[in-house]
Amino acid sequence: MVRDDRQPGGGESPFVEDAPPLPLRGHALSLVLADVLAAGRLFRFTARGGSMVPFIRDGDVLTVAPLDSTAPAPGDVVACSDPDRAAGVVVHRVVRASAAGYVLQGDALDDNDGEFEPGQILGLVREITRSGRTTTRGLGASGSLIAFAKRHPRAGRFILRLLRFGARSTG
Repeated sequence: MVRDDRQPGGGESPFVEDAPPLPLRGHALSLVLADVLAAGRLFRFTARGGSMVPFIRDGDVLTVAPLDSTAPAPGDVVACSDPDRAAGVVVHRVVRASAAGYVLQGDALDDNDGEFEPGQILGLVREITRSGRTTTRGLGASGSLIAFAKRHPRAGRFILRLLRFGARSTG
């Protein structure tokens, strides 16, 4: 799962090289993810579950980047430490941000996860790899539209239908 992304002719890879895949879950996944991101490295892991369908599917490989000085904004997909879940980490979209924290919600879910403190947000999902193809679909500007749709369900149904149709047609 971990690969060496150094460019021919030099440059250090942002990934940890020559590391075998580790079957991490729960608190162990949260700790390793936090440590790797704190070192300024990217972290890849396999998504499990269907709460972010259609943009993230069970088995997709997610690339998570460390938080920069910029705070996550509505629409960003974040990896968040959640000790109340068996997986230890939840990857959901920020639908609302305030000084107190962030409200997260899975794209396929009707209800949000509640509010998370800023210190629980570990990193931002930057890429999604499915069947060897890497995409940023569902991240960036389209993510902001999804967050708007989740905050305003009546107005957002049309937006979600369009985005889901686009995600299905591009695989």
